Amino acid sequence: MALFKRINSSKELYNISVSIHNICLRLPNPCQLMVRAKRGKRKQVGDTVPVLYTPEEPDTFIDQDINFSATIYSKGEKFLKKAFSMRVIVIDAKSGKRRKDGKCSIDIGLLI
Repeated sequence: MALFKRINSSKELYNISVSIHNICLRLPNPCQLMVRAKRGKRKQVGDTVPVLYTPEEPDTFIDQDINFSATIYSKGEKFLKKAFSMRVIVIDAKSGKRRKDGKCSIDIGLLI
């Protein structure tokens, strides 16, 4: 974040918990799925435990939490932008290779 955006702002530390309930995908082969969470470009927050995916049932229930803390800057009543992204990682059952399949980005500043 640029330094000039933080002028006249106050910083607050928040402990954030993100609950991931399920993922709906259409893949041809059985595999394992996990969700990798990142806050910013370089900071990795955590991964979920891999769960089994079968093509017969496209909804995969994960029901896991990812917890992290973030310093969020505010100007008055408005919070500045803070990026958080989640990416679905598919682990092939035969070879064990990992590939990135989907991505979701969230602005935490809008949710607080």
